Amino acid sequence: MHEATGKKEIQNIFERGHQKVLKSLMQFTNKSFELNIIKAKVLQKPELLSELENVPFHENLILLKTEIIGDIYGKSYWLIDDSALQYITNTDNNKQVNYDFSYEMLREVDNIISATLISQLSEHYTLKIYGDVPELMLPKLKPLREIVESDFQKTNLPLYLYLVEFKIKEVSDATCMFIWCVEEKKFLQE
Repeated sequence: MHEATGKKEIQNIFERGHQKVLKSLMQFTNKSFELNIIKAKVLQKPELLSELENVPFHENLILLKTEIIGDIYGKSYWLIDDSALQYITNTDNNKQVNYDFSYEMLREVDNIISATLISQLSEHYTLKIYGDVPELMLPKLKPLREIVESDFQKTNLPLYLYLVEFKIKEVSDATCMFIWCVEEKKFLQE
């Protein structure tokens, strides 16, 4: 497979997967979202870490991290702030948020999103991969760059970065963003 074709192909897989995710998320929550693809490219680790410096990030975000295990290594990072959390998990807008319930609901939504994308990759490239249980990291986080650098410290392979935002019309300042970092070795092979 030609390298440019491989990069476009994986980008298309992620885009199709996130369109499915968007539809599922809207059905699951009965809420409205728009998809905004921010970045899709293969980068060496230092470049990827530099790109993450541009991701809107603050220590009060909630992070769900899912590891991709099997034929390829990768992670997804779901960054979500409190207003997006309330929007996604609150079925009655006049009711106070139950954070224990909300966090468990986020884990389930993360499972749906991660499984959808991992299945797309697995089927298209005939890979044996699966997603681990999402790790919930509550506010007071280290900077995103440090988290990702630590997660990928053992690899020197180029990484595929896919960054997508789920825009919420009703809460314009909400943060609801997925970042995928995946070793690209399998995607550009012939």
